[in-house]
Amino acid sequence: MRHLFPGYVFDAAGSGRIWENAAPEVLAATHQTWLRDPATGNYLLDVFREPHDGDTWICRRDERIRLPYSDVIHHTRDGIPYLVPELVLLFKAKHLRGKDQTDFDATVPHLTPDQRETLTELLTRVHPGHPWLAALQAGPRQRAYGLREQRLDNAAEELKPPPALPPEVAGPHTEPPGG
Repeated sequence: MRHLFPGYVFDAAGSGRIWENAAPEVLAATHQTWLRDPATGNYLLDVFREPHDGDTWICRRDERIRLPYSDVIHHTRDGIPYLVPELVLLFKAKHLRGKDQTDFDATVPHLTPDQRETLTELLTRVHPGHPWLAALQAGPRQRAYGLREQRLDNAAEELKPPPALPPEVAGPHTEPPGG
């Protein structure tokens, strides 16, 4: 693949470490590769290499999970491939960093019922007891408030609900979205 990107460098990333201009054996032992412009030091591309068997993706965290690539990779109207959001969230669930929680909060309301069910099944298998499971099973209103509580528990941050607006400012629609 290096021949497709002359003038650029492939770095391997994993376990909090970066192997600059990684040798083939290092690339084979890791699953994440960053394409770097050596002139600027900027990373231009982030590639995750996943186990597979022909046209079947194999989850590296639980090899019993196998899906056809047609279910794993979708395409925009312009043909740009992307990983389905339920798998992106599965990978983000491992560390539960603030940015991952933010992505979960922003993404879940847009998932179809089938995608939510798939994410629930995957999390149950790969990360049993994960706090997102309760949020996925809660109703929309409970989910919004439950996520605030999870952030408090997980990040020990203080989140306070916004103050109530006076009726003359709030207007007739004071229910939270989806409420």
